[in-house]
Amino acid sequence: NVTTMSAFIQSNPGLASATTAFAPPLPPPSILAASSPTSTLQSMLPERVDYLVIGGGATGMAFCDTLLHHHPASETATTDGKPGLSVAMIDDHSQPGGQWMDSYDFVRLHQPSDMYGVESVKLEPDGERGEDEAHRATREEILEYYNNVCKLLEDKFDFHFVGDTSFDMSQIDELLEDDDETTSTPTTSEGRE
Repeated sequence: NVTTMSAFIQSNPGLASATTAFAPPLPPPSILAASSPTSTLQSMLPERVDYLVIGGGATGMAFCDTLLHHHPASETATTDGKPGLSVAMIDDHSQPGGQWMDSYDFVRLHQPSDMYGVESVKLEPDGERGEDEAHRATREEILEYYNNVCKLLEDKFDFHFVGDTSFDMSQIDELLEDDDETTSTPTTSEGRE
């Protein structure tokens, strides 16, 4: 339901501005489900985050990388010395990489590797391959790359990757109904509706 999802997004805008302290709570555990019996969601996820990103593939990783490196709140230090913007990423797979986790071993990029990756860390920096500028990374190289990017984001920012976890979209309407009963009209940082 597009109207319902639109209302949910408008009433839960994430971090409204760099000057606000609003952070929506994570969805209740009934919506987040561990794909593996060994996964312990409560110990891996913070109680509140500014952004919950569903999917640890190329798009999710690029979004988190750009957001964390460029959002004004990323410059605000927390008590542990990490920037103040909090991001959690969940994925059905045990590690980041999206569709690369499901690809056959022989699959390679369809473009040169030096043109691929997130903004802050290229898969292959310019000229690293020397004469083999048209190198196309293998599945293993790409998965290793996304693991390294994830670790860099976790070390530098308040970023959490939780694998073997899914998000049950069928329960979003229940969350919206519960939220409507317990919250007031959302306002901007200036106090307007």
